[in-house]
Amino acid sequence: MDVRMGHSLLCLLGLFLLSTVNHGNTEVPSKPTVVLQPSWTQIYSGETVTVRCEIQGGEGAQWTYEWRAAKLNTPPTSNEYRIIRATESDSGGYSCRGRRDYFFSEWSDIITLTVSSKPKPTLSADNTTLPLGGSVTLTCSVNPSSSSSGWIYFWYRDNILLNFSSSDGQLSVSQEGLYSCKAKRGNPAYYTEGSQEVQINKTRPASAVVTVQPDWPTLYSGEMITLSCEIQGGDTEWEYEWRTTSSHKPSNQSEIRVDSASPSNNGHYKCRGRSKIAQDHLTEWSVPLNLIVSHNKPRPVLTVSPSWLSPGASVTLNCEVEHPSAGWSFYWYKAVPDLSEKSSSYELLPDGSGTAQDSYIIHGQTHTAGYVCRAGRGDPEYHTDHSQPKFVWSADVHSAASLTVSPDRVQHFTSDSVSLTCEGNFTEWRVKKFSEKGFFSHCCDCQKLSGSSYEIHSLQEGVTVYWCESGSGEFSNAVNITVRETLGFGSEIGSFIVPFIIGLVSGIILVMLLLCCCRKIKDLCCNSLTQSQSTNQNSAAQQKANKNENNVYSSLLPGDFPVYEIITSSGNTGSGGKADEHRNVTSTLELKVIDEKTEFRKWRNDDPDVSSDYEDDDHETGSVSGS
Repeated sequence: MDVRMGHSLLCLLGLFLLSTVNHGNTEVPSKPTVVLQPSWTQIYSGETVTVRCEIQGGEGAQWTYEWRAAKLNTPPTSNEYRIIRATESDSGGYSCRGRRDYFFSEWSDIITLTVSSKPKPTLSADNTTLPLGGSVTLTCSVNPSSSSSGWIYFWYRDNILLNFSSSDGQLSVSQEGLYSCKAKRGNPAYYTEGSQEVQINKTRPASAVVTVQPDWPTLYSGEMITLSCEIQGGDTEWEYEWRTTSSHKPSNQSEIRVDSASPSNNGHYKCRGRSKIAQDHLTEWSVPLNLIVSHNKPRPVLTVSPSWLSPGASVTLNCEVEHPSAGWSFYWYKAVPDLSEKSSSYELLPDGSGTAQDSYIIHGQTHTAGYVCRAGRGDPEYHTDHSQPKFVWSADVHSAASLTVSPDRVQHFTSDSVSLTCEGNFTEWRVKKFSEKGFFSHCCDCQKLSGSSYEIHSLQEGVTVYWCESGSGEFSNAVNITVRETLGFGSEIGSFIVPFIIGLVSGIILVMLLLCCCRKIKDLCCNSLTQSQSTNQNSAAQQKANKNENNVYSSLLPGDFPVYEIITSSGNTGSGGKADEHRNVTSTLELKVIDEKTEFRKWRNDDPDVSSDYEDDDHETGSVSGS
């Protein structure tokens, strides 16, 4: 038994030695390599992949294989196994080695396989609006980009598959629509999810608009203006066409620049665009723009407040331009008399250049002064004319220049003559005036006398301010002269004061006369009542005798009560001698209320005494008696 076992061990040892000798005579194989088919280390759920173990230099030998993997679903001795419809659980590292008889190769390097969920490609566009006559480019990609190899891209417009595919993931389109994409790879083909949708729009019809700069309500001669043709809604290059009713033919450019506008540029302007890419594509003509350039250069209006200086008061200047909100800036000047030019020069006031405010305040002004303003706007700046000078007057006399008036009184009359004298440290003077009607001028009606004295022979009715201006630019105090029209007399006293006094005296005299009459009437009433009692028996006979001999004066005094005053006097003697002294004077006064005219007639007709007296009246006698 022991002998047999010894022989067996010897046989085995011999076989081992023989095997060792045989292997020593063969080439040792290289390190195995794990490869994937397809060769993507990043795959997606549902794809199929083959894992293979390859041993270089071991061809022809009978090898068996061992695998290290997270999951194996093939026998461990096969050199490859296939993963069908991979899942995320198939992710992991894979390595292998070979074995032949009792010989083992090294383990291969580990290759890592990643299995992700089914991908959804990303679709993007370089422009979502088709340019006129052009196209946009769509790009479809599967992320991450390292896994994008091997993909073939398919395109859809409005959910309809296009007859086009690409491997670079780009598509150029010139039609509007709703686009999406998908990708596939492998055999059998593996498809991704569909991408998000991208809307590509067609270019809307472009429209042309004419604009003008500066866009001010009124443009003036000499201003620089620019007319522009703007194409709205088009993303392309354009050629331009213009039409105008003005006398100037514009060029076919996008802008028309007028360096110095004039009324010859007035008219309607319209434009349209033509695509440089598609010459047959034209916009509609724009709405005409009516350009109006005013021929008159604007002149601002200056106002000063207050017009007459008071101690300590400041002076406020206001410069008003038509359309004041239209970008104007303002310039403020002081008027300096220039006798050689018979006008004034202008000196810029401190901080008076290009102010945004239309007002300017002057502090500490004590003497008469004149001011001017103007406005400017635009680039280059366009300036208005200077305003008419406006003055702030002072009545204070100062040594440098003063004005005196003779006669020195509050008001004058058109028939008067007035002397004006300019005094001061200068020899050259001129007199200026400003009427209440707003006219500013030289004193043309001032006749120069000797030296610096002037005389005005014909004064104009109204209120006028006079002042002197010296050759060195000084202003005198201002004098306010009021002139009234002369009527009838040599002065206004004859036309107003004297009639007033005469009327007043006449009224007083009339009142006094009325008072006297009232007193006389009262006395007559008393006398009449007394005499009527004493002569009641002889009144009829005596009245008849007096009627024939005497002249009677009667008067009816106005009022609510009829008053008859009867005065009887003796007549002349038949021989023409001196009349007898007055005798038999009878005065009868009757007071009776007469409310209606009919009452008066009734009283006149029914009274026998009155009736008989009027019947006997031969119009030589006016006496009336009544009881």
